[in-house]
Amino acid sequence: MRSRGDGPAAAAWQEGSGHPLLAGYMDMVRLFCALCKDHHALEFQHGDGDHWHDWTTIYRRADAIPDDYDDEGKQVVVGICAMEKKSGSRPMKEILTRLEEFEYIKCLIFPEHVILKEPVENWPLCDCLISFHSKGFPLEKAIQYSQLRKPFIINNLQMQYTLQDRRMVYRLLEREGIDLPRFAILDRDAPDFVEERDFLESDDVVEINGITFNKPFVEKPVSAEDHNIYIYYPSSAGGGSQRLFRKVAEIGSRSSVYSPESRLRRTGSYIYENFMPTDGTDVKVRRGRRGPPATGH
Repeated sequence: MRSRGDGPAAAAWQEGSGHPLLAGYMDMVRLFCALCKDHHALEFQHGDGDHWHDWTTIYRRADAIPDDYDDEGKQVVVGICAMEKKSGSRPMKEILTRLEEFEYIKCLIFPEHVILKEPVENWPLCDCLISFHSKGFPLEKAIQYSQLRKPFIINNLQMQYTLQDRRMVYRLLEREGIDLPRFAILDRDAPDFVEERDFLESDDVVEINGITFNKPFVEKPVSAEDHNIYIYYPSSAGGGSQRLFRKVAEIGSRSSVYSPESRLRRTGSYIYENFMPTDGTDVKVRRGRRGPPATGH
């Protein structure tokens, strides 16, 4: 086994840089290519990419590649399995263009008609699979393909079912100790649900399963595919509600409208949570932008 105890990547790590890629980026590329080509021979489990959340672990794995491992030879084929709207988007094209700057990486986009109409046995072959769900995407077929061909999996496919249900996402965040706004789940599909007991509404207050929320509060459909999120305002602020939705070009690319309606929705299941004022900005991974409640865009 080779060791880089005195190498630049190790030095950068030991000096407290906090990120071995500062000096060891090519090691990571080499590790990625090796895993994709032969992750079984290197004793990494199928789907190991799901757990690449610790840079220390990744760096140690790069050090563990045998000196005599053949990292030459065929290109690593990275399969992109997603709906055309996603795989053909400008950001995705930019990412793939940069990936292909490495001579041993080749990107292959699965055609949408193949994904939708062909059995997984007829899907293209790849060494590594990147696949993500969006509206209309057959996630179960992607899982079947991964089980059949056993490519190296970058992102967890099964977990994408969880992401489609806000209830499951909130429970997962709670389990991991992630801070959340105070919330309650109104599940009208639950067998023991009783409307008169579990949902009590007055002018500026709603009680969900015994938990009281004063306006302003947020009402989210439990389906993450449903973007019709409402914010209800107290009568002291004029009442009514702000209705958020997917941006619509037909109405000036707006993504929200104000409604004088203050009554909560009476059909469907929802998550209710305290409204968290953010001065009209959405936090987008260290970047702020004006939020829909403030601008409607």
